[in-house]
Amino acid sequence: TLRGATRTFPLSSEVLAAVAKLATRVQATPFMLFLAAFKLLLYRYSGEPDVLVGVPVAGRNHVETESLMGFFVDTVVLRDDLSGNPRFVDLLAQVRETTLGALAHAEVPFEKVVEVLQPERNLSYNPIFQVMFSAMKSPVGSRDFGNLSVYPYVVDSSTSLFDLNVTLVEWIAGKSWIQIDYNADLFDGSTIERMQQNFCNLLQGIIANPELRVNEL
Repeated sequence: TLRGATRTFPLSSEVLAAVAKLATRVQATPFMLFLAAFKLLLYRYSGEPDVLVGVPVAGRNHVETESLMGFFVDTVVLRDDLSGNPRFVDLLAQVRETTLGALAHAEVPFEKVVEVLQPERNLSYNPIFQVMFSAMKSPVGSRDFGNLSVYPYVVDSSTSLFDLNVTLVEWIAGKSWIQIDYNADLFDGSTIERMQQNFCNLLQGIIANPELRVNEL
């Protein structure tokens, strides 16, 4: 029914700093590490090692589009294989290569990918992937334009295009949080709270020992 709800949870600055430090050490970005941890969470919940997650991309890869107003965002689908109980650092290396490969072809419209792959279509769920993951770093804060003052605020949506849509929002007024939009026909609020806690637990375990295998975390 696309009936949705939203929950937000604080993300500590200590976790963000530790993730950034570890990502640098293993030659990845914090986004890649968060994404790998999220894929690990999905694997542990579902038992399915073939994990596909949609990620939005800005769609402004050319100088000519940088100053244009408009919605250029498109979606890439990142597919990784978690079978064989790999070490987390090996999973992260795989996610890194998957992400770089997808971004190298980000100009291909998602609709074209669907057209070529021809997956089984069903109006009750999105084709190819049903879970999205994204990050917003230092979004625009409050500003004044003459007599006009603008400021951001979180919109609690009552609809959900995906089963899950997880967004990391970093460093707004010194605070960061995880926002989870979810299909309310599939999940309830207590499940989402438990999922968020499990995600944070995984991050803590990864920070403590990234050499552990995924089934040990």
